[in-house]
Amino acid sequence: MFLRFVHKTHQHTPALILVLSVLMGVVWQYFFFDKALGISFPLFIILIVLGFYGVIVNKTEQKGALASWLIIPLLFFSWMVFVRDNTALTVFNVLISLYALSLLLYSMTSTRSLIKQIEKALSRALLVPFYSVMEFFRLFKKLPYSNLPISGNKKLLLAIGRGALITIPIFVIFTVLFVSADAGFGDFIKSIVTFNISIDVKLMWRVMLSIIIAGLIGGAYAYSFYHTDTVAEKKEVLSTGQNRWIEIAVLLISLNILFFAFIIVQSTYLFGGVEMVSKLGLTYAEYARRGFFELVVVSILTFIIVMACDYFQNKRRHVHGYTFKIASSLIIVQTLLIMTSAFYRLSLYESAFGFTLSRFFAHTIIIWLGVMLVFLGYKILARLSSTRFLQGSIISVLVVFGILNILNPERFIVGENIKRFNATGKIDEAYLTQLSDDSVPAVIVALKANPPVNLGSPLSFLDNHINNRKIDGPTDERSNAWQSLRIAHINAQRALDSYGH
Repeated sequence: MFLRFVHKTHQHTPALILVLSVLMGVVWQYFFFDKALGISFPLFIILIVLGFYGVIVNKTEQKGALASWLIIPLLFFSWMVFVRDNTALTVFNVLISLYALSLLLYSMTSTRSLIKQIEKALSRALLVPFYSVMEFFRLFKKLPYSNLPISGNKKLLLAIGRGALITIPIFVIFTVLFVSADAGFGDFIKSIVTFNISIDVKLMWRVMLSIIIAGLIGGAYAYSFYHTDTVAEKKEVLSTGQNRWIEIAVLLISLNILFFAFIIVQSTYLFGGVEMVSKLGLTYAEYARRGFFELVVVSILTFIIVMACDYFQNKRRHVHGYTFKIASSLIIVQTLLIMTSAFYRLSLYESAFGFTLSRFFAHTIIIWLGVMLVFLGYKILARLSSTRFLQGSIISVLVVFGILNILNPERFIVGENIKRFNATGKIDEAYLTQLSDDSVPAVIVALKANPPVNLGSPLSFLDNHINNRKIDGPTDERSNAWQSLRIAHINAQRALDSYGH
């Protein structure tokens, strides 16, 4: 009887799916059409998950193990759409929720480990550009001269030459970034150039970018023509990569030298005080805030390069040699020092001009990237598997966004700006009026602690904005529906009701 019931239920599954689809379409219309996001989002996610489970119960054959652990981040980040009002956090929370939902669906249909599948998809997609670069340089081996017999010493010299060809454009890019980031390093580079040269930075960037794009496109053409996943091709690739460690060593050792020179020169000016910086014709504040973006780009590029080197080195030898371990560890340590410099520069900039969301998120990126660099170094030294590294990376992203949601960045920004106001009497009131409802309770606490005396006194502009908001109410009529309800709106309204002269 039970088997007959299951069979009959299985027969009706298509009809059940169609009915659920129509119902979800109606619910979506009721929840979201012409309405702002709010409590409706986590409710809709819960309904979708319940629908998944309602359908999967009727499967006679379970294809894969359901990754039930995904329910935790899915519910947390969808719930935070209801809790927080900040636009950037809302976008990230929605994207993470939708991605977790996609992974949950994928786990219902896959016969393989979910993490293994993610690792495969990410590694293939992320490493295609590096494969293209390698394929571009491999083109030279396919030229007629490559058929000539080459002795062992010549093979070594060719490997060093290939390493130099790979290194030169990367070395130049990092040098330009360092020169742009630090005027002192720019003077240092000029001092070691013994011949007069007039450099057009804009022209240099155009030429370098043209070379890089040409190499990538040429490599992509070669990759699409020559690359295959057959066993024979993989063996050929490995056999031609016997000296790959030399090419990687040339790249990493060269970058280590450049990074070391930058750190020495920069520390002289950054920590040498006002007198050293004045020699550059800059104030200390101007020097400190200059180059932050370039240093972050350097850190990101270094992470990508070391990760790619780790992949290509490990693919051939499976166990890293001491040269690679030492070179990669040194460049990671030096990158961490450069990131510390970028963090310090940004802190000085904030002490001079105040805290904003973009600067707060910049701090967050630096901290997360630093953690990932340390983790990458551990992976190389401890021979951690790529799967474990991917698992740790995913967990780190979820932890970062979880902390951001719990911390409430806008409340933190208001608090730090008020501390700066109490210490210096300076505050960007206009910026604080642009923040969302997440900031309102903290703003009102600050106004109660520092009540403006008259119209022209400090915080009077902020006080006027809060009073107008209290009178006008929500500016977006779509937020009035219950589907758009958010905890941030409730807390803001309570704070507004408690404030008055």
